[in-house]
Order: sequence, then C-alpha cells, then structure tokens
Amino acid sequence: MRHGLALLSLAIVLATACQQNQNNTKIVVAVWSDIPVPTGLDNVRIDVTGPTGPSATTSKTFFSKDSSGSGKTFFPIQLEVVPSGSASAAFTVTATGLLGTNAIVSQTGHVSFVAGKSLLLKLRLDPVCETVICTGDSTCVAGTCNKPIEVTTPYDPSQPLIAPDLSAPDAGLPDGAADVVPSIDGAGGDEGVDVARGTGGAGGLDATPLDVGSDRTADVAVFTGGIGGGGGSGGFGVGGDTLTGLGGVQGAGGAAGPDASQPDSVVTDALDAPLGGSGGAGGVIGSGSTIGTGGAASTGGVVGTGGATSTGGIVGTGGVTGMGGTTAGCQDNATQCSGNTLQTCTNGQWGAGVACGPQQTCSGPAGTAKCTCNPDPVCGSTLGNTCENPSKLATCTRDSYGCIYESSAVPCTNGACSGPAGSASCCTNGCTAGTTCLSSTSLQTCAVGANGCTAATTSTCSVCTGAAGSASCCTNSCTAGATCLSSTSLQTCAAGTNGCTASTTTTCSTGQVCERCGTASCDDPNWDEWPLPNIQADVAAGAPNIESYSNNGDGTVTDNVTGLMWQQAVAVPSATYTWANAVAYCPTLTLAGHSDWRLPTQIELMSIVDLGQSNPSINSTYFPSTPSNYFWSSSPVAGSPSDAWVVDFFTGNTNDIAVSGTYPVRCVR
Repeated sequence: MRHGLALLSLAIVLATACQQNQNNTKIVVAVWSDIPVPTGLDNVRIDVTGPTGPSATTSKTFFSKDSSGSGKTFFPIQLEVVPSGSASAAFTVTATGLLGTNAIVSQTGHVSFVAGKSLLLKLRLDPVCETVICTGDSTCVAGTCNKPIEVTTPYDPSQPLIAPDLSAPDAGLPDGAADVVPSIDGAGGDEGVDVARGTGGAGGLDATPLDVGSDRTADVAVFTGGIGGGGGSGGFGVGGDTLTGLGGVQGAGGAAGPDASQPDSVVTDALDAPLGGSGGAGGVIGSGSTIGTGGAASTGGVVGTGGATSTGGIVGTGGVTGMGGTTAGCQDNATQCSGNTLQTCTNGQWGAGVACGPQQTCSGPAGTAKCTCNPDPVCGSTLGNTCENPSKLATCTRDSYGCIYESSAVPCTNGACSGPAGSASCCTNGCTAGTTCLSSTSLQTCAVGANGCTAATTSTCSVCTGAAGSASCCTNSCTAGATCLSSTSLQTCAAGTNGCTASTTTTCSTGQVCERCGTASCDDPNWDEWPLPNIQADVAAGAPNIESYSNNGDGTVTDNVTGLMWQQAVAVPSATYTWANAVAYCPTLTLAGHSDWRLPTQIELMSIVDLGQSNPSINSTYFPSTPSNYFWSSSPVAGSPSDAWVVDFFTGNTNDIAVSGTYPVRCVR
C-alpha cells in the first residue's frame, strides 16, 4: 500500500509509488522489517531531511500489520521522493520502527537525485539492531554501526522488490567502472634539495561495507592505500670528493583500506581484511664520493624501493628496504565487551566503550558482542499493567534502548490484582464483604468473587435484621404476640435480639386461665377488675381512679394508675408501619436506658384515651403532638388473622383493621 506526502521545504515531493514524474527523476524508498507485527512493531515513520538540517524534515507514518492483517500497510513500505524544483538536492532518509510512540529501531540512507534516472533506496529494520545505538553520521547494519546506506540500484518498476540480504559477504572483485579511483601519491622533492616526498593518499573505504543483496555485482570495490611519495634527489658534489646530497625521506604508504580482492572467509564478518598502500621510493643518490642515503622504509603493505646507485666516486648502496605493513589490531566495526560497555573497532583500534543501558548487559564473543536486554521476571515481553502477585500491580515500561522492565509497583489496598497481563488492575470494590440490611425487607449480600473483587447482590425477605456485615433475613416461626393454646397453656411469640421471632410455651398458674381480650395472657378470671384511669369529669360523676401521670423528663411518661411506662412522643409523627412491622419495631427501641419496650395491647392502649376530648383524644399535656390517627395495638382480631385491633385517637374509639394497613405506633413497658 503506498502513500503520498508533500515536502516543499526540501525542494522535493513525497509521492505515491504509482505516480510518474515527467523526466523520471526520482528515488523510490522501500522499507522491510522482520520484527513481529504488531507485538514488536506497529508503525513505521519515514523522515526526509533536506540539506538545511532538521528544520527541513518532513515525516510520514505508516501503520503496519503482518500478512494476516486487513486495512493496514504491508511490508515492503514504498514511498517516492521526486524533485519539486532543482534536481540536485542531496538529503537523508531515515526509517524508524515504532511500538506505540517508542522508537524501537531505525536505519538511515544518504541520497541524491540523478537527473532523468529512477533510483532505489533499500532500508531494512533488522531485529538485531533493536538495541544498537549509533552516534554521529552512522546507522545500524546487521547489528553494528556503519556509514549510512547509499543509493546503488536503478529502480525498475517491472521487477519485484527483493529485501536486502544483510548477511552476505563482500563481492570479491571490483565492478569496473563502478569502482572509485584510489587517492593520489604525494609529490617528491626537487633535485639538489633534500625535500621529503609527500605521503601517500589515505586508503579509501569500501563504498558498501556490507553487500546490499545476494547479487554480488552490486558491490563497489574498496580503495587500496595511495602509493607513497618518492624521496628527494641527492645534490651534486664538487671536485668528486665533496659529500653528495642526501636523498629525501621516503614517503610513507597510504593508510590501509579494506581489500576487495577476496571475500571474507566468515560470512558474518562486517568488513574485508585491510590491505596497506604501496611504500614510497627511496631518494636518488647524488654524484660524488659519498653514497646517497636511501629513503626511509615505508609503513604500509608493499615494501619500499631502495635508492639508485651514484655515477662516479664510490658506488652508492641501495636505500634501506621498506618493511611490509603491520597487521591491524582489530577488524573495523567489530565489537567486544569491556565490563558493561561495548567497544567498536575503528581504523584497526578499539575505541572508547559506550555504556549499555540500565536494563542491558554486554554479552557475546569478541567481534559480534552487543548490548542485550535483561529479561524481566515480572513483565517478560508485555507492556502495560501486570499482576506481580495477587495483591500487587506492576507497571511494565519500554526504555529508550527498547528494553521492557518493571518501572513501578503498587499494592492493591482495596481488593485484589486481577486481569490479563498488559491490562490488569486493582479491584475497586463496591461493597464490604458480608450482609447488610438496605431496608426492613431488603438484604444486600457482598461476596468476594473468583477474581478477588467484591460484588453485591440484593434479595427480598419478610424481615431484614442484624448489624451491618452480619444481617440476615428472618424465617419467622410464629407471629409476634401471645396466643392461648388451651385454657391453661399460653404461647408467647417474641422477636429475639436478631429481630426474628421465636415462641415459648408456658402453663398458667393455679387460679389463672388463658384468656384473650386483645393480647392473650394467663390472668385471674376477674381480669376486668384491672383499674383504668378516668378523667376528672367521670370521677366527679362517681367513677374511680382519676388519671394521674408523671413526666419522667427522659422521653417517657408513667401512668400512676396502671403502673405502665409509655413512650411520650411518637419519634416520627409521620412514620407508619404495617402491623407486623409495628410488632417488630418496639422491641428494637432503646429509650431512657430501657430496651424492653413492646407494642401495647388493645386494653392498655385504651387506658390512655381521654374520652373528654377529641382530635386528639389524649391528655396533650403529657402526650404532646399525638397524631389524630389510628394507633396499632398488639391484639389480633379473634378468628381473623388478617385483621388486628387499633385505637382511634381522633374519637377515642376502637376498630379492627387489615394488618396490611400502615399506622403510627406508641410503645409501652
């Protein structure tokens, strides 16, 4: 898939590979990579930088997938660079492989337009270059730093693109016209003057340190060192016995360049063995009695030539024979470890070490050593959040050297660590483990799931009771209250400390019978003699037991006639209850230090009715703010379990009401 991009500041244009330039002057950039997609590399950015530097850089990013992907770019990525003005522009092309926003690997090429020709620049993002950092004007090739890739191949759109083979050795023989002429010798001194000849030209470097493809004819021959300059001619003597001039110092051989005469014996070597330049010629001996001295021996590969003998006088002896060139200390671009630093061989000498990254170790044999990433026991090859253990969340990061490591870790304080590697997280628990009443009939159960996180479920029950964390739904075995099982047997059903009802059975004492008028109880058959208070008007008319109350000042009122203690005020005047909830409510009340409160029977509730007034029918001095409404008693209607007795504090009358109705409550003890 090909894309186009305008780049006016470089006087060039990035265009799609299907477009045709009128004069066919262009460079086609093709990028390959063997790094796994998308786990190791998911996009490629191509930067084109003009001769004016980074300010003239234009970029194009291609989002990549492997061959099974769809709707994405496949390798090789292709991009055309064509001139938008002068066709003499020289510029740099860099392909960078990225994972997200992190640069993983890159390779750089130097290119220039050739008028009327289409050239092909092949770049390859090699996995072995992921941890190699090249400085200056160099780029990574087959795991080592070399000079940038050059354009060497004409582009033929009718031929398939073949990825560069970065493991092939040097081509073995020069390519004729493709080879570059070696450096020129230095010039010699003039006759009669002892002037040293110039030194030989510097050895040329192989134009392509590694073969670009399996076809070796694409290789460019390397330079040999330049030929050393000859020594100066000797001066002429006078009278035949005068000392002749000395020959000039023999020129030194050119610097050793990589040879192109034989391929490497080891395919993986980055460069061929060096070959020194030719030695310089010795100085010519002057005429006279004393022999001219030959030039000094050259340093380089070919032995220097001795000086010629003189004519007349004592025969001169040839100059000192030059010595052959010395073998380089190491092979250029080879690498070795020095502690945790990586050294690279340059001009036959090991350079200063470059420290490996903080997450790297220098390893490998001398020649092919490199900095490699240390395996992280928690992260492995996964980026993002990962569970280090069930209670700790680790964050895995890639550093600038491409190494994945655990950059931080936090304990999961509110639950457990869960989720797949790369997207794990600490639980944010929505509830506290245990059971809690959401309402009087709703129970929430909070449990820890298989992933270590809590989640809540809600259920409905007849009565929900208990403290948060240990609440439960009651399975009531009886209806709160008292029931006569026989004339002498009383069953009492009461709510326990957990709010659930349970029954007990008692036998009435001698002289008592189980009777029910409201709430059943064992009583004297003459229970109707139980005193009831009367208002002043009734007492004046002859009734006994004038009403008498004591305000205890703690929210309670004591009836001095019956001895009952009452809840003085309705806690929430607007609060209403069903009969079952009213029966269950009073035992949960704690007031004035008492927790034995209960719902009053019908006759007990009638004892505080003041029939001398209405709306409400109660002594408002001792029972202020009493609603003029029905109040529940604990007395069910005999023979009708769906009804219970209420007292109307609007008129003072009693009535039977369905237990599903909702009315206020006043508790007694």
